[in-house]
Amino acid sequence: MNLLLYVIAPLGGIILVKHKRFKTLTLTLVGLVTLITIFEAFASGTRHRFFVQLIMFGVAYTLFMERKSILRVFLIFGMMFGVMYFATNFMLAFRQIGLKKFMQGDYYLGRSYVGPSSGPVDERDELFVDANLFNISETIRAFPHQVEYQRWDIVKEIFFRPIPRALWSGKPLGLALKIEDAFAREGKPMTLTISITIVGEMWVGFGMPGVVFGCFVFGIFAGWWNRLAARTNSDLGFLIYVTGFLGLVISMRSIYAIGVFLLPTFAVVVFTWQMIRKVYQAQQVVRADSQADRLRTGRPLP
Repeated sequence: MNLLLYVIAPLGGIILVKHKRFKTLTLTLVGLVTLITIFEAFASGTRHRFFVQLIMFGVAYTLFMERKSILRVFLIFGMMFGVMYFATNFMLAFRQIGLKKFMQGDYYLGRSYVGPSSGPVDERDELFVDANLFNISETIRAFPHQVEYQRWDIVKEIFFRPIPRALWSGKPLGLALKIEDAFAREGKPMTLTISITIVGEMWVGFGMPGVVFGCFVFGIFAGWWNRLAARTNSDLGFLIYVTGFLGLVISMRSIYAIGVFLLPTFAVVVFTWQMIRKVYQAQQVVRADSQADRLRTGRPLP
């Protein structure tokens, strides 16, 4: 259910940019809910959650602007990326201790904890972000020289992970061999999770052929999805398009997450289909009543 929160930011962006259609009270409530949702993602300390919320809000807002211009788009996304840039340091400082302790003066400077009882801190250790290129190079060195390719274990994880445990309680979760364990076999024990992105994960599965084929399929899917942004699409069609950004953006960090984070998009598709079906059924009832009325009154049918 928490995944449905990812629909709020783009839906809020659509409603706010179309403010002429709604009353002031509605716009105020939508603005507050959207702001609280984005702030909750920031307070969690998880960068990709916060960034995706902002990106989807910005994409939805710009797509539905009545008067689009390159300057306005650059201005909106410039402010958005500026917020993400400055928020990164703060989120890394409190993500392991929580926002409350951070407000009380505790924080992390890079990988060093700074608090009432902490010792001297190396001021050069200011920022630590996943070194993906280094992680990928280490992955290529480990697979398949020290560890065999995981092959179909990767494919199983991609397709099994989106299935809710409510439907499959015994669902296997995770790879048989974690990437951190593969690095540890080289005498480098890992005390944290690492990201090797979609490129590294495809390499772990099938090597270079897996990278080429996986990125090719991903590119085809992204190109097909981009067609939903056509100007002839409806408002709900644009909402489906924007929510799909979540899975595509998250998949840059891990391909396993794309199916999970496309579940909100699937929920919007199901809702749209149900709504269209009910509207069609209502139209059929009105048409049948109209024809019966014409037959009863003797008026010719159209």
